[in-house]
Amino acid sequence: MLEQGLTVLSYGAGQDSTAILYKLIHDPAFRAKYVEGHLLVLMSDTGNEHPETYDLIKEVDALTLKEKISFVFLTKDKGFHGRHMQKRQ
Repeated sequence: MLEQGLTVLSYGAGQDSTAILYKLIHDPAFRAKYVEGHLLVLMSDTGNEHPETYDLIKEVDALTLKEKISFVFLTKDKGFHGRHMQKRQ
């Protein structure tokens, strides 16, 4: 039987969205209350992130893989950003 529904966590790699992600992973009651169906964690690369943010993203990628949670990191090379977005100088 296929799971119905999709819940998207808009992930910004800040303290709030990281806390929500960890709560969804480690608190089954919280997850049951707020996640319907498949959980997708979605983040967009602004091209202006701190190096530490990219380190955290690697950790989140590994954690979500381990927890069987879909994590999508949208980057310019995937065609999701307009030409107005520039890298940090």
